[in-house]
Amino acid sequence: MKRVFLLFTVLSTFYCAIGQVVISEIMYNPPESGRDVIEFIELYNNGTEVVNLKGYTFSEGIDFTFGEVEMQAGEYIVLTEDKAELETFFKIADTYEWSGALANSGEALTLLDGIDGDLVDYVFYDNSGDWPSEADGKGYSIILCDPNSDNSDPLHWQKAGTDSGLSRNGFVVFASPGSENNCITSNVYSRKQNGVKIYPNPAYNDLQVCVSGLLKVEIISVLGDVVLEKSGNGRSELRLSLIDLVNGIYIVRVILLDGSIITQKLVKK
Repeated sequence: MKRVFLLFTVLSTFYCAIGQVVISEIMYNPPESGRDVIEFIELYNNGTEVVNLKGYTFSEGIDFTFGEVEMQAGEYIVLTEDKAELETFFKIADTYEWSGALANSGEALTLLDGIDGDLVDYVFYDNSGDWPSEADGKGYSIILCDPNSDNSDPLHWQKAGTDSGLSRNGFVVFASPGSENNCITSNVYSRKQNGVKIYPNPAYNDLQVCVSGLLKVEIISVLGDVVLEKSGNGRSELRLSLIDLVNGIYIVRVILLDGSIITQKLVKK
């Protein structure tokens, strides 16, 4: 019995660790004419363990698959369309070059792991709505202020606050590829409550809930019906299969042993 419990704990911890690599900064439309050679995507390891990125693949947005790369806890990795141009402009090193280009009007960025092709992170950035408009050709990247937050929500992103001291076509460039983001904390909206992490969101086949003292997790339809529930029995993580749910919007209700209730909107795709 003890062996089974130990094995479960190791597997659970490992699965949670997969979701710790997050898309943390995007420069999708720098102030350039013609080809955007200094556009980039930044990844951040928000966990406490090393993540082997071998086989991690962007299946949407750009064309790139990692080789044998170990990402240390707290490390940033930068990917770009033109490695030489980006490293020269920002005076950084060790970036990775993708094939393709980021859409100036917005698109989905989907990162899959190298084990089973599970979803690691998903962001659908845009140049309209609640997304920072200054990132659309005016010299700013967009930055995720809280790596624990739901980065599919535009309200968790800001225009970059770091003046690079560089300019392009008359625009000062605000971006911090490969280093910590400078955020205006008073403007940060975060759904992180009581240390809960619910991901991925949008979700496809599976949903992971990580928080101490789980009693139960319920998935509720827009009509208010509980369409899926699973007992946590005091564990710190829970995996739910969403295969039988139709695509749409749901509410995730997390009930803890201490009576706390945490809710979050979920998009099922």
